[in-house]
Amino acid sequence: MKNNQEQKSGDNSQQIQAGMIVVNHGIQEKRAREIFMEMFENSRESFSNEAIEKAEERVKKFEDDLIPKMQRIEGALEAFADPLFQVMLTSAHKSAAITTNENDYSILSELLIHKIKKGNDRKSISGISKAIEIVNEIPDEALLGLTVEYAWEQVQPNSGIISEGLTVLDNLFSTLIYDELPKGIEWIEQLDVLNAIRITDFSSFKKMDEYYTEKFNGYCCLGIKKDSEDYIKACELLKSINISNILIENELNTEYVRLAIVNKDQIKCLKRIIYDLKTGKNGEVDLLESEKETLNQIFDMYDKTNDSEVKKKFLQKIEEKANLKRLKEWVDNIPRSYIITPIGKVLAHANAQRCDQNFPPLD
Repeated sequence: MKNNQEQKSGDNSQQIQAGMIVVNHGIQEKRAREIFMEMFENSRESFSNEAIEKAEERVKKFEDDLIPKMQRIEGALEAFADPLFQVMLTSAHKSAAITTNENDYSILSELLIHKIKKGNDRKSISGISKAIEIVNEIPDEALLGLTVEYAWEQVQPNSGIISEGLTVLDNLFSTLIYDELPKGIEWIEQLDVLNAIRITDFSSFKKMDEYYTEKFNGYCCLGIKKDSEDYIKACELLKSINISNILIENELNTEYVRLAIVNKDQIKCLKRIIYDLKTGKNGEVDLLESEKETLNQIFDMYDKTNDSEVKKKFLQKIEEKANLKRLKEWVDNIPRSYIITPIGKVLAHANAQRCDQNFPPLD
């Protein structure tokens, strides 16, 4: 049927009429790709006619990596209208055009997506901008070392079950350790030159055994002896705040129980599952401060007088995980200590997300 209704409107407006709706708003994929290439025009003059073909081919690969990732994030394509994003995109074009490493396209994409998520936060923008500039300068082995070191320090499992948590970590590092880990001092010096790390002369890295027993003090602990006075008290405390199933048998010593947490700090983040009458689904709410204090009180009741055997068993479990064992051997032999800079953090995180899209968000 022919529609005889007609309506006129100005540019960038919404057109609505009976029997038909035409909506013009936002940036869609077609326009996003147009802007992407328009911004590349700013870099074309940097290359001779002989180099343009290769540069365009590489930038096109970068485009095909970036746009689909942005489409998976609601409203992300609107960033193409942001002047700051366009400036950073131009810088990313230059890095993409001169790199021969195809992994760099994905890293550049992750850096730009991180910018979108952080908005115009100046602290984040500085690190991201510098990271974009040096993506093509970092040797593969140095980036691998930076990524693994960053993940080792930052990531922990959510599960309070020791076997589950260590399996999660082992699987993660099976993905992140995608090549032979770097040895010697050269890769550290290269990262220092690029300001991705800062070498420190007055400190040293903790060995992995020491670091993990401290970081995972909810795993590497004895807990409360079953049927003891403290056990009865702990059960009463949990009953008073209506929390169940959090006191579990210790996998490392079945005569004891412990809270199902990775470490004491995790208590701050624990949530209570509730049933939402409106949605008919389960939801989550933060624990009350008084409830967190009760859990801290129970944690402080743990028997700490004879936990050396538990620590030994915990470290043995780490040794049984092939990738964690490989990680330990590498970490314990890093020849120089260093601090990862904001530039290094965003680079390491971008590379980790390139390897594993489920890698935790960058704080």
